[in-house]
Amino acid sequence: MRKEIEGRVLVVAAAGLLVSIACLFALENLVLLVAGFLLLSGPEPGKRISGPQAAYLIGAFLAVLRPPIPRAEPILEPRAFAGEVQLLSMPRIGQARQVALVETREGRMTISLPNAMEADLGDRFRVSGRIVPFSESAEQRWTQEGAAGEIRPIVAERIASGFWLFRVGSNMRRSFVDFATGVLPPEAAAFVTAVCFNQDQDLRPDTVDALRSTGTIHIVTTSGLHAMLLAFMAGLLLERLLVPRRIRMAAVMVLLFVYAAAAGFRPPTVRAASMGAMYCTASFWNRLADVMSAIAFAAIAILVLGGTEKVLDPGFQISFVTATAIVLTFASPAPWPKQIGPRIARVAGEALRVSVVAWLASAPLIAYHFGQVSLIAVVANYLIVFVAPIVIGLSLAAWGLAGVVEVVGHAFMWPVKIVSGYALAVVETLGALPYAAVPTAPFSAYWLVAIYGGALMLWSPRARPSG
Repeated sequence: MRKEIEGRVLVVAAAGLLVSIACLFALENLVLLVAGFLLLSGPEPGKRISGPQAAYLIGAFLAVLRPPIPRAEPILEPRAFAGEVQLLSMPRIGQARQVALVETREGRMTISLPNAMEADLGDRFRVSGRIVPFSESAEQRWTQEGAAGEIRPIVAERIASGFWLFRVGSNMRRSFVDFATGVLPPEAAAFVTAVCFNQDQDLRPDTVDALRSTGTIHIVTTSGLHAMLLAFMAGLLLERLLVPRRIRMAAVMVLLFVYAAAAGFRPPTVRAASMGAMYCTASFWNRLADVMSAIAFAAIAILVLGGTEKVLDPGFQISFVTATAIVLTFASPAPWPKQIGPRIARVAGEALRVSVVAWLASAPLIAYHFGQVSLIAVVANYLIVFVAPIVIGLSLAAWGLAGVVEVVGHAFMWPVKIVSGYALAVVETLGALPYAAVPTAPFSAYWLVAIYGGALMLWSPRARPSG
């Protein structure tokens, strides 16, 4: 495993960044930082710092430059507020209101605005109203990002706009949400908007519980699959329009980041967009992209630009660990058969393998964060593996076509409604089983280090005959 890591500067830098962040949360983790540095020593220890050690130290230094925002102490009593705020996140749109993280003179808060009001990442508002304590469900999420309470404005006036790309992404998301809610029944619309753009606020609590119990919560978290489908559809369309390859790659790269903005710049989304951008860049210059380096680049980008405190986000951890496990497991696929029958069997087999690997990789983290492990995750994921491609492909196509011929766009949403109903039925039926998920006792995060460290030590590259 050492050879595979040392030759990848971004992977080593990402490791240094992650361990250094852990040291900022607990000084005893300095033991891990020193151990990692010594393991990367050159052939002559003590002579000089090796290349991998230098990359490791650079990554560690980035954490010092961008220390985590400490977890906020939530306010307990309401009070008046008047002043300027700046949005630090894309708003999460609900049925009536949208919520975003903001910076104020009193520190970080969240703000609740009407859905009709345009608000995007980077916008500045002049606000007067009240700061109120978080609800129990919101407290755990927002205090982790440094917010102490929720601003409920009486008057809110936008005085400056953020970067134009954020506005494009926000408008894209709003347009899709309006389209889906106008065509589909409420439950199906909530599921489709969650799958396509991370708009999970309107999902029923029992549906969210069922998604967690069945290990299928990832389907409503924009990830590599979502970005891959979008990039594939856009690339195929541009290719059919005879757009030159380099222009296609540049256009797909911009589209990926617009999509990331539309989906709220959540860690899984940014990971997918960053990896896609790295692939497009490599293709632009006629180079081969390295998947592990792309994953590491995405992790560094999220933690340095978005805040190193995001390392605590379960979505960040599960997304990167699962993506890494799948890449290491499927790094050297065998050639695809030419006949249709063997191809279908191969797809079915690969889907099963991915489900098993994803479940094994994410189970320790899910047990640590949520106190449960799904026993039917592999079966549930296998039954709905085809749902995301159909929902994303047909929904986005219908949304685009509705702008040209409305009746055609609406017709494309009928299969989406059927597939969404099927997925919800599978998830809710399996999630209702008495032993769908088993509770786990709380345990130390150091067990995660031991589990994943041991898995990496057991991994080895597999050679296969060419052809």
